[in-house]
Amino acid sequence: LDEDGEPRYAWPADLNTQIQAGERLPYGLSSSDIADVQERAARGERIDIVLIPASRRGDPNGTFLMVAPVTTDLRKTEFIVYELNLDELFTEMMGFVELDSSGQLWVIDSVNEMLFQANDVISLDSLYRHIPLASLASFRQPSIEEYNSGGKDRMAAIAPIRTQGRSFVVVLSRNTDYAQEQVRTDLQQIF
Repeated sequence: LDEDGEPRYAWPADLNTQIQAGERLPYGLSSSDIADVQERAARGERIDIVLIPASRRGDPNGTFLMVAPVTTDLRKTEFIVYELNLDELFTEMMGFVELDSSGQLWVIDSVNEMLFQANDVISLDSLYRHIPLASLASFRQPSIEEYNSGGKDRMAAIAPIRTQGRSFVVVLSRNTDYAQEQVRTDLQQIF
């Protein structure tokens, strides 16, 4: 984006063709979000990389724009913008976590926005009934919490993350009978 927030170039080529034809960007994005970054740049404020919620039109899944300011030789601030799909990113990053049908992995920010969930069957409400968001947001150290949901004992591993002024909570939740079954299977193989 140029210093006025107008698109100058995009990749892949089909998006660039749309921009060159004067079509609007394919994001449901508040112009005030970009305007705020532009105003801060114009005032000479130091701006770190900014994440702006900006789902693609017609696709409400977790897309963000990562905006990085670049000061040119002419003392103008232009912006490099990268589309970041959090669902795909977390799916790739968390792919090592093996989940059965009773397992769940959530990434939640401090304003109650679920950035990722691995299992659509287990709702976040099942956790919030026992551990409210305010409590989750106050965790300072990783913790293991036990709770009951739908008549099943569950265990949640909660890990708070703070980075660049933002807070997130990663929660891995499972029925405890999964662990018991794993131990039982291992013991049967030994004996």
